[in-house]
Amino acid sequence: MIILSESSSLAGDNHHKLYDVYVSFQGGNTSHSFVDHLYKALKGANLNTISDDQEIQRGLHLKRELKISIERSRACIIVLSENYASSSFCLDELVLIMTFSYIVIPVFYHVKPKDVRFQINSFGDAMIKHEQKMEAETNVKKRSELANKIEKWKEALRQVADLKGHDANDGPETELIKEILDHIRGRLRGPLRNLIEFGLADIKSATENFAETYLIGSGGYGKVYKAELNLIDRNILLGLDGKNLEKIHMNRKTVAIKHILNDEKGQGKQGFYLEIEMLRRCEHPNIVSLLGYCNEYSEMILIYEFASNGSLDDYLGCIKKVTYLNWNKRLEICLDVANGLDYLHTNITDKERIIHRDIKSANILFD
Repeated sequence: MIILSESSSLAGDNHHKLYDVYVSFQGGNTSHSFVDHLYKALKGANLNTISDDQEIQRGLHLKRELKISIERSRACIIVLSENYASSSFCLDELVLIMTFSYIVIPVFYHVKPKDVRFQINSFGDAMIKHEQKMEAETNVKKRSELANKIEKWKEALRQVADLKGHDANDGPETELIKEILDHIRGRLRGPLRNLIEFGLADIKSATENFAETYLIGSGGYGKVYKAELNLIDRNILLGLDGKNLEKIHMNRKTVAIKHILNDEKGQGKQGFYLEIEMLRRCEHPNIVSLLGYCNEYSEMILIYEFASNGSLDDYLGCIKKVTYLNWNKRLEICLDVANGLDYLHTNITDKERIIHRDIKSANILFD
């Protein structure tokens, strides 16, 4: 079987998730109050957050950096205020978010969802002004482009209004921000569903606090250990949907434990969630399985099935072992790798396929 390495990615070079949350808003009545408090709360919750006025050069047209930032964010929060639709920049941004983001959470800041959905009241006034600007355009090509853009804006507004969001019209903003935090953390934990959550104490006990005697390798942002843990069959876990696990008998099994080292730039954290996002979707005999995780006390640990017979690299580097690789076995290995790659490239059911960018002997494992 093959493994997905740190160099694997979702299709396209821009799909590594660098941020947890992207915040979209229109300045003025929200930028120096509610959004400031929301942004601080997100950062305080250890969520890597970026907003459309931070690190991005704003202007009349969307910058390439903005598109990349949206694509590289795991979730987007859109603060829909009264003057949101008056900004063509915000509307262009909204279209990008609705196109590229998996998790979108709208906040209706002193506006009603129906105002956004049907473009009435302040949203209707704003769209009328955009249409008047379009009608006043004398250049036929520009007028056609603007008309097409307005239709995309309207559709994006209808889409975001239909999403589950938060209403800022009633109650204190501190409670609203707490609700948003709980919501975003719950959604970001979504990829962890149907994975076993291991206790840090159990992992430390199994590896004797990550002792060198258990170390079997290292990657770009972590070390890998071989140890034994109590496991539940994954098919049973999927059927239970994470419920009543205490009633299920667990078996002792040898696993590979990757202890991810976080750094100041947050690359370890990004890699932790990126591997979960990729591997949680893969169920194929030629792809290594992700069994579970641990995310306690800022520790980030991934648990994989253990390939008991080592890697192709181990065989190629040993004269005694390489004799085992007769031509039939080599052909079998090539076919298994090809089947695994074909699955990644063509049979992933989610929006984007996975590209393995680091096919090498060390990443081809024998079970």
